[in-house]
Amino acid sequence: MFKNKSKMLLVAIFCMVAVCTSFLACSKNEGNANAGTSTGTESSFSSSNTSKKKVKKAKLPTKPNAEEDFIVTLTNDNEGAQVTGYLGNGGGVYIPATIQGLPVKRVDMEIPRTAGVTSLVVSDGCEYVRVFSDKDEYGERTILEITNISLPDTVETYNLRNTMITEFEVPANAKRVGRLPITLEKITFRGVPEGIYEGALEGTQITNIELPEGMKYIENEAFINCEMLTSVILPNTITRIGEYKGDANVFANCIALKSINLPVSLELIGVGSFMNCTNLKELVIPESLTSIRNIYIKAFKGCSNLPLATQAKLKQLGYRDTF
Repeated sequence: MFKNKSKMLLVAIFCMVAVCTSFLACSKNEGNANAGTSTGTESSFSSSNTSKKKVKKAKLPTKPNAEEDFIVTLTNDNEGAQVTGYLGNGGGVYIPATIQGLPVKRVDMEIPRTAGVTSLVVSDGCEYVRVFSDKDEYGERTILEITNISLPDTVETYNLRNTMITEFEVPANAKRVGRLPITLEKITFRGVPEGIYEGALEGTQITNIELPEGMKYIENEAFINCEMLTSVILPNTITRIGEYKGDANVFANCIALKSINLPVSLELIGVGSFMNCTNLKELVIPESLTSIRNIYIKAFKGCSNLPLATQAKLKQLGYRDTF
């Protein structure tokens, strides 16, 4: 009988150890999962579900804010004002053309996460615009709930990645298409920028785009992971898709892309530029395009749905890898 009780006791102890071990393992896994959870950085926002939600466009303000609502410094040339911070209330923000008697030339503005700013107007004369949130308790910058922005044609450079706008008009004097948020659904041009900046439209929700005649280049990862993009029309002035060094991946993983054209002026297609464009079936190649100076490896890797005649033409143009 004593032996039976001993056996029962051992069985009970074994079961308790097993339960504890299982509980500790689950707790550890849960902790690891929480440790890897996004805290609101720009890159984590790209993989969040925020882009899938319908973003309501806020109204633009019609009157400039008071000068006291902004933190300002001198520009490097000592001839203008640079807005570096915001102290006002939420809703729409309208940056005046002058502050303390000097023209506002730059906006490199930190906006408190709790301010509740939803729209932004920048006055004529400003040349540079970037907005971003203050840091949270983890030292990360979160996404601002700005859903509507109006920039003047004097803006040459901008970075609006940390906003939630769905539509954007590229200013007439913009040198390049700057970085825009993944919530973006539509982009139009008021002028002709030289090119598209690296990663500028990464992961956005745009479905089609026609670049203006006169644009010359598209930098690395400009359209990477644009899973909604179905058609692209390139102007005859484009000379390169991607760059000479590194992985270009310009249109990589654009899994819905069905049609695009290669311009007559094209001289370079970078590494992996169209990699994994699995639905690409229509690649328009003009007869006058007889060779491309550089078509790097993996440029069309994963594009197995391209017609055989198109594959043969790409080989004639200088492509030496698989599809």
